[in-house]
Amino acid sequence: FQCQVVDAEANNAELLEHYRHEFLLLQTIKNELNSFLEDIQKQKTDLDYYSFRLNELKSANVQPGELENLEQESSLIEHSEEIKMMLSQAENALNGENAILPLLKSTLQSFERNSSRTSLFKDFANRLSQSYIELDDLATEMAKHNTNLDFDPQQKDIIDGRLNLLNDLMHKYSAPNEQELIDKQQELQQIVDTLENADLHSEELQKKYTKQKSIVSDLAKELHSRRKKAIEKLCPQIIELLQKLGMPS
Repeated sequence: FQCQVVDAEANNAELLEHYRHEFLLLQTIKNELNSFLEDIQKQKTDLDYYSFRLNELKSANVQPGELENLEQESSLIEHSEEIKMMLSQAENALNGENAILPLLKSTLQSFERNSSRTSLFKDFANRLSQSYIELDDLATEMAKHNTNLDFDPQQKDIIDGRLNLLNDLMHKYSAPNEQELIDKQQELQQIVDTLENADLHSEELQKKYTKQKSIVSDLAKELHSRRKKAIEKLCPQIIELLQKLGMPS
């Protein structure tokens, strides 16, 4: 109650509000600094552990969608004979002796010769022409792909080794896919960066705390000075009032 009287006399309302605000900010910075120092102290002992795991993922250089592509490539090599036979059979069926394309072309030519007789034959000729073009293009692509297929058994060993590495890493880091491994690498990078720059960040927080402490101290001094002046002004008034009431001062 006495402080309220003194503050009212000193007109300290605005100054008190300012002081409370800056003091709360000081407490926030102090808590942040203490929490940071505590966390860093715990994690610094694990820096080697985090660095090892980070370097492990970095050296793996995991790419999004890599696992599916490797599995497909491994499956193609594993079934290479079956695939080449399938493509050869398809090529022969489309463009070999007594195959679809020569028969289709002969049929197309017949309809083209008779297309002037009715619009229906003309429509048939157009549709057969489109089908022939599409199948001819398909046959060309299949033949080209079959010619370019080169299944290297040693390449399969490399691919399977990469697959084993990815699967081992996903199991180790409880990651369901490659993207989770990439996210884990980024998370570890942040932890390592934080730990390696801990001293710098700690110094920045300490400077911030010291600066805020100085602001609060200056406000406290000003508040004390204004209260002291108010008390000096109030004392004679109180003594006079007590004398009028017949009370000892």
